[in-house]
Order: sequence, then C-alpha cells, then structure tokens
Amino acid sequence: MKILRIKIIVIAMFSILFFIAGGEIARSQTSERAILKLNRTDSTLYPTNFLNITTIGKEGKPIEGLKSENFQVFEDGKEQKVLDVVQSDEKGTAINVALVIDTSGSMNPAMEDTKKAATAFLEYLSPQDKVAIISFSNIYTLQCDFTGDREILKSAIKELKPRGGTGLYYSVHQTLGIFDKVEEGNRAIIVLTDGRNNMPGSIEQCIDKSRFNGVPVFTIGLGPMVDKASLSHLASETGGIFRFAPTSSELEEIYKSLANQLKKQYWVKYKASPQHWPKTQVKASVKLQKVPGAAGLESLLTYVVPLQWWKLITAYILIELALIFLTYFLFKLFWRKMNMDPVAATRLSIIILMVLTIVWFTLMFVRFVPIWLFLLIAFGQLIILFIPIKLMAK
Repeated sequence: MKILRIKIIVIAMFSILFFIAGGEIARSQTSERAILKLNRTDSTLYPTNFLNITTIGKEGKPIEGLKSENFQVFEDGKEQKVLDVVQSDEKGTAINVALVIDTSGSMNPAMEDTKKAATAFLEYLSPQDKVAIISFSNIYTLQCDFTGDREILKSAIKELKPRGGTGLYYSVHQTLGIFDKVEEGNRAIIVLTDGRNNMPGSIEQCIDKSRFNGVPVFTIGLGPMVDKASLSHLASETGGIFRFAPTSSELEEIYKSLANQLKKQYWVKYKASPQHWPKTQVKASVKLQKVPGAAGLESLLTYVVPLQWWKLITAYILIELALIFLTYFLFKLFWRKMNMDPVAATRLSIIILMVLTIVWFTLMFVRFVPIWLFLLIAFGQLIILFIPIKLMAK
C-alpha cells in the first residue's frame, strides 16, 4: 500500500510539473509568434485609401523599417498597387486613445497596479497625443475627455474607485461614440477588465460600431475569471489585439508595449481599383512578404465605401436630364408618329416620367441619405417635374 501511495504521489507530481511546463511552453510559443493586424481603413479620400497596420515580431516588439515591397494589398481578392508606406512616428501622426478601465468591485485588489500601469502608458506617448479616461462598472463614466494635458489625465486616473458590476459591452459601445468628434490621427480603444460582462449590451453591437467608426479595440484580460474568448473575439474582429495578464503586476509592461505598438504602426497608401459605389462593403486585406519570420502573414478587415456627394450629384443631374429628354421625345412619338391626341400624349408622357423618376429617385437616395434630406430632395424633384410639363405645353 505504501508503494502504491508513493507511485500515486510521484505520478501526481509529474502531472503537475507537466502542466506547468506545458503552460510555460504554450505561453512562450504565443509570445514568439509574429503578428500582423489590419487595424482600420481610412477611406476619407476614396478611392485613395490608407490602411493602418500593426506589425509585431517574434520578440514582441514592432517590426520596423518595412517598405512598399513588403506589403501586398487586396480588395475583394484583387491585388492593389501600393503607393506609399510610412510609420506613424515618422509621419508625426497624433494618437487618440481611450483607456477604458474596469472599476467593478472585483478590481479592488488590482486597482493600485492598474492606476500605475495607466499612468505609465501616458509617459510613453508624444506631446501631441490625446487620451480619454473612461471607467465602467454598473455605470459608464467619462472621467476625462480627450486631452493632451498629462496632469489632468493623471488626476482622472487617481480618482478611479472600484464598485459595482461589469457593464463591459455597453461601455465599449459608448466609448466608440466619443470618437465622432476626433477628426485626425490614429484612433484606438484599450479595454481592461478582470471579469465577464454582466450588464445589458452586445459584443456584436460593439464590433459593428467599431467597424463603422474605424476604431480598433485592444483588450486586456486580467486574472483567472476573465472571458478570454470574448475579449479575443472583440479584438480580432475590430482590428485590435488581445493581451492576457495573469496578475496585475504585469499590466504596466502590457500598457507600455501597447503604447509602443500604437506609435510604430504603419500607414499603407493605395488607390482602390475598381472603384465601388457608395455604401458598398469591401473586404480589404494586407499580406507581408520578404519579412523574415513574418512572411505570409495576412490580415483582413471590411470597410464601407464612403458617401461621395459629387458622384451622387453628378449621377442625379445626368439622369434627370436624360429623363426629361426621354419624356419630351416620348411625347413627340405619341403625338406625331402614333397620331395620339396631344393632351393624351402629354398625360401619358408625364405618367411615364413620374414612374421612372420615382423608381430612380428611390433607388438613388433612400440608400444614401437621411430621411429629412430625402424629403427635401423629393420636394425639389417635384418642382423639376414641371420643366417637361411646361415644355410640352408649348
């Protein structure tokens, strides 16, 4: 019996050592894996697009010195010509970051390390960079709006106090809204939580709004109770990266590395070909080539082609003119060629014009403009309809 007990103890000890070693191996393998991440697409100057990209080498540091020949860009599977590549710090691009920090009751033991890590993050940013501080528990609180004043930000971080539940998704969704007033520079959200969402809110709503606003969400999971799968999914679907911290003492290093990665992102410029109609969803992807240890890595993100008013207005004017001339020629055809009564020919031509106009107008504008603007343009459309009526009345 003693021998059996000794065997059981030995086997148990080896099993524990095996799992510990296996965990360390898995962790080291994860840290040694190079990462390519397409964070967002800036299509403000469409068809000229800019891809915001994060590249991380096996040692966990940004891959620097990449040129145009190191990137392949595709749209819906078709390769695009890369026009230029520049790193954010070389370009002097400002960074706008929202630090979203879990202040639920369970964060109490880690709060001092959290404050220290968030403060250290500020020190790694440039003077032109701006940060917003958001806390969340049962409620969402904007502790400090975007500012470059480090003292104000540090004061906001010091005021963080743990209490309540974990309204993670609602808070991320609300934070994405404050980027509406941010016009220039890189944009990112860094979310820290030690638990699971237990308040109203949907991860899919966060993903949809992130894609619409072009703001990647980087997530940090703290401790054993965190929902790694959901945080990883949120990050990967929005162009961010998920980082796991087993203990709060590791947060400072993670925040520092994220600050460095944001400063060392790449902007890849290309011109979309073929061009797509406004509001079309396009799958953009980027692939690394000729990069030791990272060649072949690929990342994909879907963006929506922006509304270009000059295209809509030009198409509107051209088709309006075409419909007016078509109506006039139909009137001539009905009256002169088909010997129809002039009044009947006029009425039939106007009916055809109105039907074609309604169909065209609906297809053109309902999809692209708000309802109030749609109604305003519709009123103008009714006025324009009198032009062929006056012409045919002569």
